[in-house]
Amino acid sequence: MRKFLPLLFLFLLYLSTPVSSQPFGNEWINYSQSYYKVYIYSTGVYRIGYNALLNGGFPVGSINPKNIQVFNKGVEQYVYISGESDNTFDPGDYIEFYGERNDGSFDLPLYTNPEGPANKAISLFCDSAAYFITWNTSFNNRRMLSDNDVNFGAYTQVPYFYKTIRQNYTTKYYAGETNAGGVTDPEYTACEGWFDSGFNVGQNISKSISTANKYAAGPNAIIDFVVLGESNYAAANPDHHLHISFAGTTVDTIFEGYKVLNYHYTLPVSQLGNSTTSFSFSSVNNLGVASDRSTVAYIQIKYPHTPDLEGSSAFAFSAEDAFQSKSFLNFTNFNAPSGDTARLYDLTNHRRIKVVYDGTSYKSLLANSGSEKYCYLTSDNVIKNIPKTYPVSPDAKFVNYLSIANTEFTDYLIVTHPSLWDEADNYKNYRNTTGYHAMLVNVEICMTSLDTAF
Repeated sequence: MRKFLPLLFLFLLYLSTPVSSQPFGNEWINYSQSYYKVYIYSTGVYRIGYNALLNGGFPVGSINPKNIQVFNKGVEQYVYISGESDNTFDPGDYIEFYGERNDGSFDLPLYTNPEGPANKAISLFCDSAAYFITWNTSFNNRRMLSDNDVNFGAYTQVPYFYKTIRQNYTTKYYAGETNAGGVTDPEYTACEGWFDSGFNVGQNISKSISTANKYAAGPNAIIDFVVLGESNYAAANPDHHLHISFAGTTVDTIFEGYKVLNYHYTLPVSQLGNSTTSFSFSSVNNLGVASDRSTVAYIQIKYPHTPDLEGSSAFAFSAEDAFQSKSFLNFTNFNAPSGDTARLYDLTNHRRIKVVYDGTSYKSLLANSGSEKYCYLTSDNVIKNIPKTYPVSPDAKFVNYLSIANTEFTDYLIVTHPSLWDEADNYKNYRNTTGYHAMLVNVEICMTSLDTAF
């Protein structure tokens, strides 16, 4: 389920030379180029076909596909473009890329504490990520390399890889620490964000994390989780007593007020459960407090996993370098329809790797590169096809509001959500009467329509 925190605001940007000289993160934009956008809210492999581009106004007939670029968060993405070798984008051709839902990385500057939010994987506002498609004149844009090596007999099968399972808890939004009058800081503080529903004095909660198909002879598991104190009982210091148990390990801690507790453990994989690993969080009622509210932000376990893929139709994992030049991966229990094509993506080294199904298992060769590789296995059946792209503006170009042409007679920009347009326009007119000229800008805060987010 997607979560959205409504943002209805007016944002005033005073246009001055010191401000305009600072980097804003939009340096990737070439204001002379056209840009088209799509929004995604789940992680996976996506395709943008000929008709999706054409229906959005993208001039597919006049663009060499080798010139195409895709950007997310200001970074050019590595993409695969089917049929680009003939220098034309034809019906049946497509752009393919691995896309990730939005996280909290852009929220970091909002926080007063340098560590930022307690759970950086969850955005405060929106889970939809924007991907922008454009083109330039270069023939050296970022591409995923195809690797079709199927000489499996030359390599020894690796017995495990790493699976990272992360459970983010987002049931309730917490406003963070309050002052004596019950008012929260207008800036974002350490204990503010989306977390679990929580537990109070004398209460406990349990969580269960899947650790199926662990490789018992493998290296240690790595466990990370965050617990937060979400109250401050004024009559006692300290006012929280927390007891945690998991994977044969216990934690007992006493602390004061609003606090973020980060836990990191490296444990033998044998201590994980065979199918799930349980976590128990308890508030110990022995401090004489009336309020002791705590909550959990997330639990993450990275552990060695057998090649059994648990019947999944898409599987993310990471792989260490083997002693050979390539790692022979032999997956079982992968859920792909009969006759469907499976593919392995090495997202660290930007490779699109051939997978062969022999009737019982899926085989692939992963080139070793000197570091751990983050990988994603999927099949054509679950690749998401995006039906339409959208220009970023009526003429498909970004507007440089800090250019002389746009700001020569403008002192302020007013950035507003469409629902506040009339109020923002009234304020703009008022500012103009005071001698300070304003420009009104419409901005999409977050896509909520299933017609435009995938």
